[in-house]
Amino acid sequence: MSQKECRAKINCTQVKNYFENLANSIKDVPPENIINYDESAFVDSADNDKVVVRRGSKYPCLIRNNKKTSVSVMACVVATGMLLPPYTVYKSECLWDKWIMDGLHGARYNRSKSGWFDMMIFEDWFMKTAYPYLKRLPGRKVMIGDNLASHLSFRVLQKCESTNIMFVLLPPNATHLLQPLDVAIRPIKLKWRKVMRDHKIKYGEGKFKENFPRLLKDTVDQIGKRNESNVRSGFRACGIVPLDADAVMKKLPDHNINSSSSSNESILHSALVSMLQKERFERAPALKGRRKKINVAPGKSVTVADLYSDVEGSSSDSGEGENDDLESEVFDEFLNEDQDGVRTSTPVPKKKRKVTACHVDTPSSSTNGRVVIPEIVSVNEFVVVKYVYKEGNHDVNRFYVGRIKSIDDGKGEVEIQFLRKYLNRCNEFVFINKMNHGSEVEEVDCIPRGQIVTLLDAPKIVRGRHIFDDSVCELFF
Repeated sequence: MSQKECRAKINCTQVKNYFENLANSIKDVPPENIINYDESAFVDSADNDKVVVRRGSKYPCLIRNNKKTSVSVMACVVATGMLLPPYTVYKSECLWDKWIMDGLHGARYNRSKSGWFDMMIFEDWFMKTAYPYLKRLPGRKVMIGDNLASHLSFRVLQKCESTNIMFVLLPPNATHLLQPLDVAIRPIKLKWRKVMRDHKIKYGEGKFKENFPRLLKDTVDQIGKRNESNVRSGFRACGIVPLDADAVMKKLPDHNINSSSSSNESILHSALVSMLQKERFERAPALKGRRKKINVAPGKSVTVADLYSDVEGSSSDSGEGENDDLESEVFDEFLNEDQDGVRTSTPVPKKKRKVTACHVDTPSSSTNGRVVIPEIVSVNEFVVVKYVYKEGNHDVNRFYVGRIKSIDDGKGEVEIQFLRKYLNRCNEFVFINKMNHGSEVEEVDCIPRGQIVTLLDAPKIVRGRHIFDDSVCELFF
């Protein structure tokens, strides 16, 4: 599920429970004792500019060196509007002296392989930046932050408990509503892009990490005293100082939908409200399934047929070489057109007809070919089987080629594995499987012994195709 979908599921119940717990945590706590921390990324990218081009130019381009390099900064603010010194983490295995010079007063710098905060760096930030500010304050203190795993340290929690610091976590996927720094950091990010634009125009490419401390200082200095008002606005918009749950609740769609005011009822029709509730809160869970590894040789292409490795008669029952024709069968089916002239990549199964028991008679034209009336049959012999289908008030005979898999003398039944015609040729057949099932009969079926019409001589097998005697096949097919 995407981040936007997770954020859209935040409802009034979750926010209400959060504010009930927050009210107990910050009760009788002055604003200077409440801080909020958040980790944010500053990228080496300038603001998008409007440019002057010749009329009719379809693709105006601005030539500028924009990279994907980013630096992670832990920002921390007090509810009174004060900004604590930032803590910067570079993506590197070592620190260089030019990466820490000309920055904000009291700023600290570190590095990691990922470029983000891990638990050890978070502990260092807490002990070197947040704790020195909080420990000198009297009474109870409150730290508000997200529930990221790297920000949950046992050492930090122990230190907070011993120094009367409440560690408050925000609900998941709700920082856009409840994180004061999400509101306060936006003006800094906008100003950062303009500072980066001016820097790139003046100095060109440059080295981002060496210039980062100075650029961040210029960004904060240009905002000036507005930083304090932005921070206080962030705490007010998130309903923390002063404590006001309605400041957040009114931003949620379900709060407006469940409102019983006459103005809402006059604007929104009940059908529209029902549709919005269904679209937002009654979404079906995503379908989940286990994936299956396809056994295929390196460099060989695959088709859907490779998913069905349990097709009977392809190797163990059908003899060697029958599986070699699997890809050609699929391709031949793709080339075949249906009755409407539309090419289809998979065969359309025919509608099953009702099958009834039948009394078997030998064909009257048996003199044109050798037809053997079976009295004794054996396993693995090929036979012709007769079915009778009901079509309206008429009985229609259908003949199919199959191979005997097993014989039940007690019940008088025979288990048959059926074949189907290959490219409508009367004497060439292939085994029915999950990929090419376009026949009226099942892949395997148990039939009475009396439905066997005749025995067939052992066929010649060529690339999975079973080629029988033409003279016998012409009698039935």
